Amino acid sequence: MDTLLPVLRPATWPERDRCWARPLLPLPGSPLVTLIQQVEPLLVTLNPERLALLGLTPAEAEARALTNLALLPARWRTLQSPTPRGGWLELQVLQTPLAASRILDPGVLTHLGHQVIGADALAVALPRQDLLLATPAAWALDGDFGAVVRSLHGEAPAPLSTWVFLLQEGVLSGVLAESGRPAAATTTET
Repeated sequence: MDTLLPVLRPATWPERDRCWARPLLPLPGSPLVTLIQQVEPLLVTLNPERLALLGLTPAEAEARALTNLALLPARWRTLQSPTPRGGWLELQVLQTPLAASRILDPGVLTHLGHQVIGADALAVALPRQDLLLATPAAWALDGDFGAVVRSLHGEAPAPLSTWVFLLQEGVLSGVLAESGRPAAATTTET
């Protein structure tokens, strides 16, 4: 495994114009996908000059980074989260330094949907870089999942996104609006 990996950053990330970055979804305010490389002892975010030094196009570098990401273990835990209306919401939680980046890994999310949650359609949230939350998409439609996500985002020292992403068969397909209804049905290739 080489040391290229994808990292998600907030839409307002101040380095976005100096480093290679693309929006996760083609929507205003979308989190950004960036690439990092370990150059002992540092982690370096790839910029156009570094890509040229590596002899890679952005697409080639991203493909390598996604391959490397898929090789990392994903250990999910189940969490019961209280909702603002006094109920409970069952969430699958991944907490690792690159947890949010796993939204780019259809294999791990398809496995999560089929083997752990038992649903083809998932709602996924990335309130911080080190946290990915997932629940069946149907459970997110009432708005409680979004409220939990906004609360976690607001408490985070380095927040990432308040969006609730929709995935079908592990593939990112859109986001939910604040109302809990689909806001965009976009398809991305990862």
